[in-house]
Amino acid sequence: MAFSLRAHVRHASYIAAVAFLPLLAGCSDGPTESSVAGQDPHVTASVNGSPWEANYEVPLVIGDVYPARDRAEVVGLEISPSFAGRQVTLTIEDFDGPGTYALGARSTGGSWGWYVTSPDVRAEGAVRMTTDRHYETGASGGTVIVTSYDASTGRIAGTFSFTAANVDDANDVVAVANGSFKGRLYIDRR
Repeated sequence: MAFSLRAHVRHASYIAAVAFLPLLAGCSDGPTESSVAGQDPHVTASVNGSPWEANYEVPLVIGDVYPARDRAEVVGLEISPSFAGRQVTLTIEDFDGPGTYALGARSTGGSWGWYVTSPDVRAEGAVRMTTDRHYETGASGGTVIVTSYDASTGRIAGTFSFTAANVDDANDVVAVANGSFKGRLYIDRR
């Protein structure tokens, strides 16, 4: 795989999302099994026909990441007791509230979807770059529908679905369907 600064930056955000997980887990053999169902934020979907539900809270964020561009990012992370993990990320470029946003290839500069599997989310970044499997939306893409957004409170909800290919093997494809999210967007103006 060719070096890609954007891929490494994206991977760094995945690592950052779980960097403090061992501290939260204490001395136990794994993260607690407390489900966040009904809590906030909450992200669910089916991945290749199997149910998937985030069980680790990662704040939803909106930020002026690029000059004159608002970007909303929805992140859902599932971590098993063995510290294996799966992450769904939706990046909505030019976010301006409720509506339908097409997901496509990240390289086009538009909105895109991301799915990552990791055998051990606690592993060093260099190790994880070789063991994790990364999937990105491409031309077949998908859709995010923001059904509600209240700018005064930051509350957001919506649905999503996308197809993504492994960045190292285009024949390895995942279908993320029947997705939903709700939470509060935290404003991050950079």
